[in-house]
Amino acid sequence: MNYKFRTKPYKHQEEIFNKIKDLPNYALLMEQGTGKTKVIIDNFAYLYYKGMVDAILVIAPNGVHRNWVSDEIPKHLPEDIKYNSLFWDSGKTSTKKFQEKFLDLLNSKELCVLTTNVESFRVSKSVFSFLTFCKRKNVMMIVDESARIKNIKAKQTKEIIKLGQHAQYKRILTGTPVTNSPFDLYSQFEFLDPSIIDHNSFYSFKNYYGVFEKKTNWGANRLYDELKSYRNLDELKTTIEPYSYRITKQECLDLPKKIYTKRYFKLTDKQRKVYDKVKEDYILEVSEQDIPVPMALTRMMKLQQITSNFAFVDSEILKLIDESNPRLDETMNIINETSEDDSIIIWCRFRHDIDSICEQLTKNKISNVRYDGSTTAGDRAKNLKKFQDKMVRVFVANPATAAEGLNLFVASTVIYYSNSFKLGDRQQSEDRAHRIGQKNNVLYYDLVAENTLDNKIIKVLLEKQELANIITGDNYKEWL
Repeated sequence: MNYKFRTKPYKHQEEIFNKIKDLPNYALLMEQGTGKTKVIIDNFAYLYYKGMVDAILVIAPNGVHRNWVSDEIPKHLPEDIKYNSLFWDSGKTSTKKFQEKFLDLLNSKELCVLTTNVESFRVSKSVFSFLTFCKRKNVMMIVDESARIKNIKAKQTKEIIKLGQHAQYKRILTGTPVTNSPFDLYSQFEFLDPSIIDHNSFYSFKNYYGVFEKKTNWGANRLYDELKSYRNLDELKTTIEPYSYRITKQECLDLPKKIYTKRYFKLTDKQRKVYDKVKEDYILEVSEQDIPVPMALTRMMKLQQITSNFAFVDSEILKLIDESNPRLDETMNIINETSEDDSIIIWCRFRHDIDSICEQLTKNKISNVRYDGSTTAGDRAKNLKKFQDKMVRVFVANPATAAEGLNLFVASTVIYYSNSFKLGDRQQSEDRAHRIGQKNNVLYYDLVAENTLDNKIIKVLLEKQELANIITGDNYKEWL
């Protein structure tokens, strides 16, 4: 079959597509930014044309599974394929409207796309719905960032493996299949096909590839196995090689120099309540009077602060909105999915964001430095050198302070935690990593709070427009 790509693949993407397009089970161990999602979209489109599948179930981290529906599939799926999509929102599954949408998906004659997160497999009702979907349809089941199911004892891992028995095709996608030890591979390949690893249990697998010594717990008369070393790892590599493909950004010579992606997250209920209340107040304000552009941008900035979990009371007192902060959680997810050898830049508009990130990184024993208005001139020089010499892994900075002149090309991963509204800040900060000396492609992440201003702001900046020139008194209400 002569499959026609909607978006032109890079050389490595076309090669792997042709290799795996008809295979029932396969692992794409492709580094972030190398385009593994496009490969899979082309793969299931090809199988749909052949009549082999009529549905896709994507299991991915929270910030990723929304991205499949909102960005990746509309971009890469051939235009003549009509599809019906739904992303599983655990907070709405009991509502009549959501249940009707799910029923429509089950009864649809078009290609059906259902995306969900790993955590939803802890809920029995959700698992039953996914089972119904897989029994009604011919499904390709995809676990994106499959290192999330490395814990074979976790309920969600067990349920995902069990559900995989009802899928016609299975794929796992990850750039970091081994995050802690080779034992991480067991559950990922157990989902894919138990015959690949060919061990009846995790205990058998662990003892074949690990050397253990009996130890006694202090204060308890009980023996436990302590890992001393690994063995047979060459054999393990040879075992999974026919069923997996590994590539890094450095090996993809035809990739664009800058790669952009988004990570979505939901505000907490408390954050959403505050955001919607403030937004309504601003809409009312617009209906009563003309708002000058500088005031409109200030209002937008305050909404942006709420999505970062803080607000100022009476312009002076900083108030945290909720104990949890999904924006910060999503940032940590990205860092944990990135190789420990990779240096990372995090750009933040607000000092409070930098405080929160540095505190969380330190708490998780991830080496970091900051570079913003609160950093003294002496510390700025020291912190910059530490990052350039790879003595620390993460550089957390404010574009207003660090966007110009600094050489940060040791990093090839950049996270925009919160964006400045100034196009110059964005362009200058992007170029701190993408400059002379950079030998790798640079991957840029933008964090997007669902149903907020985030997406519109990022769209304007990536289109290289100045936000202040786009906002007018007439259209400010539409932005809200």
